[in-house]
Amino acid sequence: MQRTSFRKVSMIAALLAVAVCASGADKESRPVESAGKLRVGQAEIAFSANENGKLKMAQFPGAVEQAYKLARQRYGEGTPKVVLVQTNVRAGIAKQIAFIHDKYAAGAPLYGVGTGSDSYSIVGQSVFLGKKQPGMSVLFLGGDITIQPAVVTDFVMPVKDWNIKDEAVRAAEKKKHAEWGRELARQVKPVAGKTNVFLQLGTQHVPRMSWVHVGTTEVLGEKVYIAGGAAADHGFIFDKGKTVPNALLGILISGDFRVALVGSDKVPEPKMPTVLREKLTDVTRALGVVPELTMYFACVSWRHGLEQQKQAVNEVLGTAPLFGAGVTWSTWFSGRSIIPALTVAAAVVAYVWLRFSKRREET
Repeated sequence: MQRTSFRKVSMIAALLAVAVCASGADKESRPVESAGKLRVGQAEIAFSANENGKLKMAQFPGAVEQAYKLARQRYGEGTPKVVLVQTNVRAGIAKQIAFIHDKYAAGAPLYGVGTGSDSYSIVGQSVFLGKKQPGMSVLFLGGDITIQPAVVTDFVMPVKDWNIKDEAVRAAEKKKHAEWGRELARQVKPVAGKTNVFLQLGTQHVPRMSWVHVGTTEVLGEKVYIAGGAAADHGFIFDKGKTVPNALLGILISGDFRVALVGSDKVPEPKMPTVLREKLTDVTRALGVVPELTMYFACVSWRHGLEQQKQAVNEVLGTAPLFGAGVTWSTWFSGRSIIPALTVAAAVVAYVWLRFSKRREET
């Protein structure tokens, strides 16, 4: 399919915000025990590359170790519940990440996504990488939360053209992908009395992620917030340190959180930095705190005004960790039927932000 000029299209943007609630995950109906502390250690790094984006392999291991070392320092002692990695290097290269992971992660399981292309960006507090700028982001996550992973392999779509014209083939693929989504969601169990957030990731390029999403929401229901992004179909996931192609990854995060969800539809690309700043401000005002962690899933086409977007993030979030990547031509989100799953064209993008915040004692 010929791609539409990104400068002429609108964007779909959304913010999903989660903060620890002092009196319960849902004040009106779900009282919980006292909230505990979320522990976060996060770092991102740009890898050395030539002007064409080709990775300089001699510097690669040292750069990965530098990111892991910094994430470990920020997390502190102890074993995190999970380590998440996002990178835009190839699977064969990414295998080296697992070896360095074992040195710093103290036995924590490694999950994550390889976007499948260096056209997909890595973003963080210190870097907003553009096209053909390889990098990675690593997140140590622990504290008083529960983590449940889920993996579906052999997630293969035999039809190569993702813009399927044959309606019968499309209907069959939708049905098959929805069942894959159900299979993924059945592997986790939302924790009663807690807020549950499900990250749906994997090699689910548009429109496959929306078809999978039908199945995950059917199983998990409206009280589980679902957010995520899609790597390219030739990307991969990290499953306990192994790089696995053609796979779906789900991570259920459960804890004492209060959730705020805001979004903007049809945002012209040149206005993204301005709208991003406005929505971040809306979220922090709604929560009354600056989030302790922000997860960011975006489309490759979001790369308009990178420095202005980074400035907006830094000014609103301060030094709070930002973990994210530009993953495929679209992302999507859902939450209690506020906004349905999106099936979007190559020229449209959805932004998803997932943010956690420390509990503040009531006075």
